[in-house]
Amino acid sequence: MKFSLVLQSLLIPAIATVVACSSAPKAWDESAPIDTQAEAYIQDKNGDDFKDVKKVVIPYFQMEFVVKSSASATAFSESGNSATAAQMFQLSGVTDEQMQTMTDRFYDNLVAQLKKQGHTVVPHADLLKMKSFQAFEKFHKPTPHLEERNASTSKFFSYKGMPTYFVDGDQRLSVSNALGSAFSFGKRPAALEEDIEKESGAKVLRARYVVDFVSQAGSTNGNMASVDANYQVAMAPQFTSVTVPSEGILIHLKAPLFTTSTSWVKSVNEMNAGSNRAISGVTALLGSTRSTHEYIIETEAPVWDASVSKMVAVTQQLFFSKMK
Repeated sequence: MKFSLVLQSLLIPAIATVVACSSAPKAWDESAPIDTQAEAYIQDKNGDDFKDVKKVVIPYFQMEFVVKSSASATAFSESGNSATAAQMFQLSGVTDEQMQTMTDRFYDNLVAQLKKQGHTVVPHADLLKMKSFQAFEKFHKPTPHLEERNASTSKFFSYKGMPTYFVDGDQRLSVSNALGSAFSFGKRPAALEEDIEKESGAKVLRARYVVDFVSQAGSTNGNMASVDANYQVAMAPQFTSVTVPSEGILIHLKAPLFTTSTSWVKSVNEMNAGSNRAISGVTALLGSTRSTHEYIIETEAPVWDASVSKMVAVTQQLFFSKMK
Protein backbone atom coordinates (compact mmCIF):
# COMPACT_ATOMS: atom_id res chain seq x y z
CA MET A 1 0.00 0.00 0.00
CA LYS A 2 1.55 3.29 -1.11
CA PHE A 3 0.81 6.88 -0.12
CA SER A 4 2.27 10.05 -1.64
CA LEU A 5 2.24 13.65 -0.38
CA VAL A 6 3.14 16.28 -3.00
CA LEU A 7 3.65 20.03 -2.68
CA GLN A 8 4.69 22.57 -5.33
CA SER A 9 6.88 25.59 -4.63
CA LEU A 10 5.98 29.04 -5.93
CA LEU A 11 7.86 31.15 -8.47
CA ILE A 12 9.34 28.39 -10.61
CA PRO A 13 11.74 27.18 -11.95
CA ALA A 14 13.55 25.41 -9.14
CA ILE A 15 17.35 25.58 -9.06
CA ALA A 16 18.22 23.44 -6.05
CA THR A 17 16.87 20.46 -4.20
CA VAL A 18 17.26 18.81 -0.84
CA VAL A 19 16.42 15.14 -1.13
CA ALA A 20 16.14 12.23 1.31
CA CYS A 21 15.56 9.41 -1.13
CA SER A 22 16.62 5.84 -1.82
CA SER A 23 15.83 3.29 -4.50
CA ALA A 24 13.06 0.89 -3.60
CA PRO A 25 14.38 -2.48 -2.36
CA LYS A 26 12.83 -5.75 -3.46
CA ALA A 27 10.38 -7.63 -1.26
CA TRP A 28 11.27 -11.00 0.24
CA ASP A 29 10.63 -13.86 -2.17
CA GLU A 30 8.89 -16.57 -0.16
CA SER A 31 9.24 -19.11 -2.96
CA ALA A 32 13.04 -18.97 -3.12
CA PRO A 33 15.29 -21.03 -0.78
CA ILE A 34 16.83 -19.20 2.17
CA ASP A 35 20.40 -19.94 1.17
CA THR A 36 19.97 -18.48 -2.31
CA GLN A 37 18.75 -15.17 -0.86
CA ALA A 38 21.19 -14.89 2.01
CA GLU A 39 23.79 -13.11 -0.13
CA ALA A 40 21.29 -10.41 -1.03
CA TYR A 41 20.27 -9.72 2.56
CA ILE A 42 23.11 -10.69 4.88
CA GLN A 43 26.55 -9.27 5.49
CA ASP A 44 28.81 -11.09 7.91
CA LYS A 45 32.24 -10.89 9.41
CA ASN A 46 33.68 -14.19 10.63
CA GLY A 47 30.24 -15.81 10.62
CA ASP A 48 31.78 -19.22 9.95
CA ASP A 49 33.66 -18.96 13.25
CA PHE A 50 30.43 -19.20 15.21
CA LYS A 51 30.46 -22.98 14.89
CA ASP A 52 33.49 -22.96 17.22
CA VAL A 53 31.65 -20.99 19.92
CA LYS A 54 30.44 -23.80 22.15
CA LYS A 55 28.76 -21.82 24.93
CA VAL A 56 27.01 -18.44 24.89
CA VAL A 57 25.39 -16.10 27.37
CA ILE A 58 22.84 -13.51 26.23
CA PRO A 59 22.75 -10.38 28.43
CA TYR A 60 21.70 -8.28 25.45
CA PHE A 61 18.55 -9.25 23.57
CA GLN A 62 16.62 -6.33 22.15
CA MET A 63 13.42 -6.15 20.17
CA GLU A 64 13.11 -2.63 18.84
CA PHE A 65 9.65 -1.73 17.58
CA VAL A 66 9.49 1.54 15.62
CA VAL A 67 6.19 3.18 16.59
CA LYS A 68 6.53 6.59 14.93
CA SER A 69 8.25 7.58 11.68
CA SER A 70 8.70 10.96 9.94
CA ALA A 71 10.12 12.14 6.62
CA SER A 72 10.26 15.36 4.60
CA ALA A 73 11.55 16.88 1.37
CA THR A 74 12.10 20.49 0.29
CA ALA A 75 12.21 22.02 -3.20
CA PHE A 76 13.62 25.50 -3.88
CA SER A 77 12.64 27.98 -6.57
CA GLU A 78 14.97 30.27 -8.51
CA SER A 79 14.05 33.20 -6.29
CA GLY A 80 14.79 31.28 -3.11
CA ASN A 81 11.26 30.31 -2.18
CA SER A 82 10.70 26.79 -0.98
CA ALA A 83 8.08 24.08 -0.68
CA THR A 84 8.38 21.45 2.01
CA ALA A 85 6.34 18.27 2.19
CA ALA A 86 6.45 16.51 5.56
CA GLN A 87 4.55 13.61 7.02
CA MET A 88 4.51 11.45 10.13
CA PHE A 89 3.01 8.01 10.74
CA GLN A 90 2.22 6.55 14.15
CA LEU A 91 1.46 2.88 14.86
CA SER A 92 -1.57 2.09 16.99
CA GLY A 93 -3.35 -1.07 18.09
CA VAL A 94 -0.52 -3.00 19.79
CA THR A 95 0.06 -2.70 23.53
CA ASP A 96 3.35 -2.90 25.43
CA GLU A 97 2.17 -6.16 26.98
CA GLN A 98 1.65 -7.68 23.54
CA MET A 99 5.08 -6.52 22.35
CA GLN A 100 6.63 -8.02 25.47
CA THR A 101 4.95 -11.35 24.79
CA MET A 102 6.34 -11.30 21.26
CA THR A 103 9.82 -10.44 22.57
CA ASP A 104 9.81 -13.37 24.98
CA ARG A 105 8.78 -15.76 22.23
CA PHE A 106 11.46 -14.50 19.84
CA TYR A 107 14.13 -14.94 22.53
CA ASP A 108 12.95 -18.49 23.25
CA ASN A 109 13.06 -19.26 19.51
CA LEU A 110 16.63 -17.98 19.27
CA VAL A 111 17.75 -20.06 22.25
CA ALA A 112 16.03 -23.14 20.82
CA GLN A 113 17.82 -22.71 17.50
CA LEU A 114 21.19 -22.20 19.21
CA LYS A 115 20.70 -25.41 21.16
CA LYS A 116 19.56 -27.25 18.04
CA GLN A 117 22.87 -26.34 16.41
CA GLY A 118 24.82 -27.72 19.37
CA HIS A 119 25.52 -24.57 21.38
CA THR A 120 25.08 -24.40 25.15
CA VAL A 121 23.14 -21.33 26.36
CA VAL A 122 23.55 -20.03 29.91
CA PRO A 123 20.03 -19.99 31.45
CA HIS A 124 18.48 -16.56 31.80
CA ALA A 125 17.89 -17.10 35.53
CA ASP A 126 21.59 -17.84 36.05
CA LEU A 127 22.57 -14.66 34.18
CA LEU A 128 20.45 -12.49 36.47
CA LYS A 129 22.30 -13.85 39.53
CA MET A 130 25.77 -13.06 38.19
CA LYS A 131 27.65 -10.27 39.96
CA SER A 132 29.16 -9.27 36.64
CA PHE A 133 25.69 -8.70 35.16
CA GLN A 134 24.50 -6.84 38.24
CA ALA A 135 27.50 -4.54 37.84
CA PHE A 136 25.76 -3.22 34.73
CA GLU A 137 23.20 -1.49 36.93
CA LYS A 138 24.23 2.08 36.12
CA PHE A 139 23.92 1.36 32.40
CA HIS A 140 20.64 -0.53 32.71
CA LYS A 141 17.52 1.01 31.23
CA PRO A 142 14.13 -0.36 32.29
CA THR A 143 12.09 -1.93 29.53
CA PRO A 144 10.09 -1.05 27.61
CA HIS A 145 12.55 1.76 26.92
CA LEU A 146 11.30 4.66 24.80
CA GLU A 147 13.85 6.25 22.47
CA GLU A 148 12.77 9.44 20.66
CA ARG A 149 14.98 10.42 17.74
CA ASN A 150 14.56 13.25 15.21
CA ALA A 151 12.88 11.13 12.54
CA SER A 152 11.51 8.19 14.50
CA THR A 153 10.47 6.87 17.90
CA SER A 154 11.07 3.31 19.08
CA LYS A 155 10.23 1.08 22.01
CA PHE A 156 12.92 -1.37 23.12
CA PHE A 157 11.97 -4.60 24.85
CA SER A 158 14.15 -7.25 26.47
CA TYR A 159 13.48 -10.83 27.54
CA LYS A 160 10.95 -11.07 30.37
CA GLY A 161 11.21 -7.32 30.91
CA MET A 162 14.78 -7.43 32.19
CA PRO A 163 16.74 -4.15 31.92
CA THR A 164 18.59 -3.52 28.71
CA TYR A 165 21.73 -1.55 27.93
CA PHE A 166 23.39 0.15 24.99
CA VAL A 167 27.04 -0.04 23.97
CA ASP A 168 29.11 3.01 23.13
CA GLY A 169 28.47 4.46 19.68
CA ASP A 170 25.03 2.87 19.29
CA GLN A 171 23.35 4.79 16.46
CA ARG A 172 19.86 3.83 17.65
CA LEU A 173 20.25 6.19 20.60
CA SER A 174 19.09 9.79 20.44
CA VAL A 175 21.86 12.40 20.51
CA SER A 176 21.10 13.36 24.12
CA ASN A 177 21.09 9.78 25.39
CA ALA A 178 24.26 8.95 23.47
CA LEU A 179 26.05 11.91 25.04
CA GLY A 180 24.77 10.98 28.49
CA SER A 181 26.10 7.46 28.14
CA ALA A 182 29.44 8.68 26.81
CA PHE A 183 30.05 10.76 29.93
CA SER A 184 29.30 7.95 32.39
CA PHE A 185 32.29 6.97 34.49
CA GLY A 186 33.73 3.56 35.31
CA LYS A 187 33.89 0.42 33.24
CA ARG A 188 32.20 0.64 29.87
CA PRO A 189 29.60 -1.97 28.77
CA ALA A 190 32.10 -3.80 26.55
CA ALA A 191 34.47 -4.25 29.50
CA LEU A 192 31.61 -5.42 31.72
CA GLU A 193 30.69 -7.99 29.08
CA GLU A 194 34.22 -9.36 29.41
CA ASP A 195 33.54 -9.84 33.12
CA ILE A 196 30.36 -11.75 32.29
CA GLU A 197 32.36 -14.02 30.01
CA LYS A 198 34.86 -14.73 32.78
CA GLU A 199 32.18 -15.50 35.36
CA SER A 200 30.02 -17.62 33.04
CA GLY A 201 32.71 -19.35 31.02
CA ALA A 202 30.67 -18.43 27.92
CA LYS A 203 30.89 -15.94 25.09
CA VAL A 204 28.56 -12.94 25.17
CA LEU A 205 26.08 -12.95 22.30
CA ARG A 206 24.17 -9.78 21.46
CA ALA A 207 21.02 -9.90 19.37
CA ARG A 208 18.85 -7.06 18.15
CA TYR A 209 15.86 -7.17 15.82
CA VAL A 210 14.50 -3.83 14.56
CA VAL A 211 10.90 -3.91 13.33
CA ASP A 212 9.62 -1.01 11.23
CA PHE A 213 6.09 -0.47 9.91
CA VAL A 214 6.41 2.18 7.19
CA SER A 215 9.04 3.00 4.59
CA GLN A 216 9.27 6.66 3.54
CA ALA A 217 11.34 8.48 0.94
CA GLY A 218 11.38 12.20 0.20
CA SER A 219 12.20 13.53 -3.27
CA THR A 220 11.95 16.64 -5.44
CA ASN A 221 11.12 17.16 -9.09
CA GLY A 222 11.71 20.70 -10.22
CA ASN A 223 9.66 22.91 -7.93
CA MET A 224 7.70 20.03 -6.44
CA ALA A 225 8.51 18.21 -3.21
CA SER A 226 6.97 14.88 -2.29
CA VAL A 227 7.19 12.12 0.30
CA ASP A 228 6.17 8.59 -0.61
CA ALA A 229 5.25 6.01 2.00
CA ASN A 230 4.79 2.26 1.83
CA TYR A 231 3.05 0.46 4.67
CA GLN A 232 5.09 -2.67 5.30
CA VAL A 233 6.35 -4.75 8.19
CA ALA A 234 10.10 -4.69 7.69
CA MET A 235 13.26 -5.72 9.48
CA ALA A 236 15.57 -2.71 9.37
CA PRO A 237 19.03 -3.22 7.84
CA GLN A 238 22.37 -2.64 9.59
CA PHE A 239 20.92 -2.56 13.09
CA THR A 240 19.18 -5.95 12.94
CA SER A 241 22.10 -8.13 13.93
CA VAL A 242 23.66 -10.94 15.92
CA THR A 243 27.19 -10.47 17.18
CA VAL A 244 29.76 -12.15 19.43
CA PRO A 245 32.04 -9.15 20.11
CA SER A 246 34.94 -10.96 21.77
CA GLU A 247 35.26 -13.29 18.77
CA GLY A 248 34.91 -10.57 16.15
CA ILE A 249 31.72 -12.17 14.80
CA LEU A 250 29.12 -9.83 13.28
CA ILE A 251 26.12 -10.83 11.18
CA HIS A 252 23.58 -8.23 10.13
CA LEU A 253 20.98 -7.38 7.53
CA LYS A 254 22.37 -5.24 4.73
CA ALA A 255 18.99 -4.66 3.04
CA PRO A 256 15.50 -4.19 4.47
CA LEU A 257 13.63 -7.47 4.77
CA PHE A 258 9.90 -7.12 4.13
CA THR A 259 6.87 -8.46 2.31
CA THR A 260 4.35 -6.44 0.33
CA SER A 261 1.39 -7.74 2.33
CA THR A 262 -0.64 -5.06 4.10
CA SER A 263 -3.10 -7.45 5.72
CA TRP A 264 -2.02 -6.05 9.10
CA VAL A 265 -3.27 -2.54 8.22
CA LYS A 266 -6.77 -2.06 9.62
CA SER A 267 -7.06 1.64 8.73
CA VAL A 268 -5.04 4.80 8.07
CA ASN A 269 -6.48 7.98 9.55
CA GLU A 270 -5.18 11.53 9.20
CA MET A 271 -4.80 13.34 12.52
CA ASN A 272 -4.90 16.86 11.05
CA ALA A 273 -6.89 16.46 7.84
CA GLY A 274 -6.70 19.36 5.41
CA SER A 275 -3.97 21.19 7.28
CA ASN A 276 -1.94 22.44 4.31
CA ARG A 277 -0.54 25.70 5.60
CA ALA A 278 2.00 28.35 4.70
CA ILE A 279 4.87 28.99 7.08
CA SER A 280 4.16 32.08 9.15
CA GLY A 281 6.47 35.10 9.04
CA VAL A 282 8.62 36.60 6.31
CA THR A 283 9.04 33.47 4.24
CA ALA A 284 5.29 33.12 3.84
CA LEU A 285 5.15 36.58 2.27
CA LEU A 286 7.78 35.46 -0.24
CA GLY A 287 5.73 32.44 -1.23
CA SER A 288 7.38 29.65 0.74
CA THR A 289 4.97 26.93 1.82
CA ARG A 290 4.95 23.84 3.98
CA SER A 291 2.53 20.94 4.14
CA THR A 292 2.61 18.75 7.23
CA HIS A 293 0.41 15.68 7.58
CA GLU A 294 0.18 13.24 10.47
CA TYR A 295 -1.41 9.81 10.25
CA ILE A 296 -2.26 6.92 12.55
CA ILE A 297 -1.91 3.43 11.11
CA GLU A 298 -4.29 1.23 13.07
CA THR A 299 -3.62 -2.48 13.30
CA GLU A 300 -4.97 -5.46 15.24
CA ALA A 301 -2.51 -7.20 17.54
CA PRO A 302 -2.95 -10.82 16.31
CA VAL A 303 -2.45 -9.86 12.66
CA TRP A 304 0.48 -7.59 13.50
CA ASP A 305 2.04 -10.34 15.61
CA ALA A 306 1.74 -12.83 12.75
CA SER A 307 3.31 -10.44 10.25
CA VAL A 308 6.20 -9.52 12.53
CA SER A 309 6.76 -13.12 13.63
CA LYS A 310 7.09 -14.19 10.02
CA MET A 311 9.77 -11.60 9.29
CA VAL A 312 11.69 -12.31 12.51
CA ALA A 313 11.68 -16.03 11.71
CA VAL A 314 13.04 -15.40 8.22
CA THR A 315 15.70 -13.08 9.64
CA GLN A 316 16.78 -15.75 12.10
CA GLN A 317 16.98 -18.34 9.33
CA LEU A 318 19.14 -15.99 7.30
CA PHE A 319 21.43 -15.37 10.27
CA PHE A 320 21.86 -19.05 11.01
CA SER A 321 22.64 -19.76 7.36
CA LYS A 322 25.86 -17.85 8.10
CA MET A 323 26.38 -19.27 11.58
CA LYS A 324 27.19 -22.86 10.70
